[in-house]
Amino acid sequence: MSITAKAAALLGVLLLATGCQGEAPEAAVRKLLAESSPDLSQDALVFDGCELKVTMAGANAMGWNIQHILRADLSMFDTGRAGITPNSQNSVTLSFDRKPVDDRLLDQAERIAKLLPVALQNNESIGRDRLEQILKSPNGTLVFRLTSVGVGDGPIQPHKDAPQFYDFAQQVAALPAPQLAGISLQFNKGGGKREDLISGAVMVPQLLQFTASSPEQAQSLAEALNAYRKDACAS
Repeated sequence: MSITAKAAALLGVLLLATGCQGEAPEAAVRKLLAESSPDLSQDALVFDGCELKVTMAGANAMGWNIQHILRADLSMFDTGRAGITPNSQNSVTLSFDRKPVDDRLLDQAERIAKLLPVALQNNESIGRDRLEQILKSPNGTLVFRLTSVGVGDGPIQPHKDAPQFYDFAQQVAALPAPQLAGISLQFNKGGGKREDLISGAVMVPQLLQFTASSPEQAQSLAEALNAYRKDACAS
């Protein structure tokens, strides 16, 4: 649906004082995410205490196989304040800002950094002080990337470190909850194995974002997530 003048009044920052009413927060989040992403199966949503884990797989417009995993420690975000902004595809983006960097966030970022194989570190120090510097920067997102480059008109060939990066991403996906991490993997057409990986990213994001079909749906999802966070998180 298009963004009407009435709907536009909902855009910006919403202060969420209460949360969803009449329905259990987890059930409400599942329902709303399924409505906004019809291809998202219920098995793709895992609630583990304070963490919401969302797994998606499919093919992009180029035919490349893709896998996305979001691990959201909801205690890391100010779910009482939601930003809603319009997209160009008749949808809206729901955003939550990450809270200021603290020991809990640094511990989780350090768990990820320690899994990174030495061969992928480019000899750059990624100790706790460096992690804090990155996470407190204006961008505030810690990202580890793998990129393969095509030569001439031939197909893109996986980077020599692709198998190691794939294993690194799987280890991050398997870390104990709660954890804050985003994982994005892209494979050669028809591929999905570690040796088929052509690009990938493992990150600690600054924003928690979801897509909804309307501002009203985004507001309902924001309220449900805020209510779930209040029930499931210690802080």
